[in-house]
Amino acid sequence: MKPEIKTIKELATTKFLNMYDVDYVNKIGNSKKWTSVSRVSLKEYENRLLTHNTTTDAVLIAPYHIEKEKLVLVKQYRVPLNHYIYEIPAGLVDNNEDIENCVKRELFEETGLELVEIKKVFKNIYLSPGITDECASLVFCTCKGDISYDYLQEDEDLTIHMYSQDEIDDIIKNEEKLDLKTLFAMQLFKNSGRDFWK
Repeated sequence: MKPEIKTIKELATTKFLNMYDVDYVNKIGNSKKWTSVSRVSLKEYENRLLTHNTTTDAVLIAPYHIEKEKLVLVKQYRVPLNHYIYEIPAGLVDNNEDIENCVKRELFEETGLELVEIKKVFKNIYLSPGITDECASLVFCTCKGDISYDYLQEDEDLTIHMYSQDEIDDIIKNEEKLDLKTLFAMQLFKNSGRDFWK
């Protein structure tokens, strides 16, 4: 028997996240509950679960600086961790904008750098499917220009860094705090260098 969603109830709504209680029947026919979070409204969440339609909520940007020949990372304060963590630049899609415009905007806002070219896009990436339906596109791109902190939002507390392959290796070896998508980009850069961004 295939699991089946029965009902979805909204538990809490905030500006960026909503919490839902999902009633479902598991593979052996037992009724179960699951608590999940989503960035979308109840109506859109129901649509996603019942029709399997997916839209991109966010872009994850792995930028290679063509002038410096380095990978761009941010070290950002995250409230749930109460700590700074290495990440690739990222951001939410605004008003159904396309991926390229979102990458261009978010890269500039977070780093001041200019998008040169999108090289590869991996769609339908789920960051933590045990708790959320958040869907992202992982974008490998090239960029240029100078770092700027002028466009950060009030709650963005981060520093911008550019790393060579050897410097990336040091971060990994030192077991610095970083998220999975960033580790993936760092490993590709460490093993392939700029060749992956060609």
